Amino acid sequence: MHRFINIFALLITILFTSCRKDEPSCETCHTGTFRCKINGVLWEPYCSPDPPFGCNALNIQFYSDTKWFGLTGKNDKDGKSFSMYIPNLKFNEANRLNDCGFSDYTRPASCISYDIDTSKNNELVIIEYNKSKRILKGNFHFSVGNSCGESLHFTDGYFHLKY
Repeated sequence: MHRFINIFALLITILFTSCRKDEPSCETCHTGTFRCKINGVLWEPYCSPDPPFGCNALNIQFYSDTKWFGLTGKNDKDGKSFSMYIPNLKFNEANRLNDCGFSDYTRPASCISYDIDTSKNNELVIIEYNKSKRILKGNFHFSVGNSCGESLHFTDGYFHLKY
């Protein structure tokens, strides 16, 4: 019995003295965030998981040497996807979006593709750029239209992503 008490006391001592110390602050916390509204309705990317390969509902590309930026997103549930590209991204100032697109595969074939409406104020602002951690954070808004005369307005766009 005495041996059991000694083993129990030893286990309790080990448990209390081997507690993990506080973890260092998370340097990439909150990355992987994306949201926007389309005509005032929240839209989020989503892809159906594919067991062997997984899936990516968002794809961000940024090349620091040329400042080329691209962001695409899709939602497999609602059949919608978007893209935006900027050949020479500037930080902490408005970047005019001239190359954006949107597709809605629930529409008739002649109305699926939407192109940027250059008569509107279409902007992307990078509010944080961390080259060493490869993180970009930004806000955006843009408008698109299709050949059927339909317009969509992307507002309250926000992302915090690792590229």
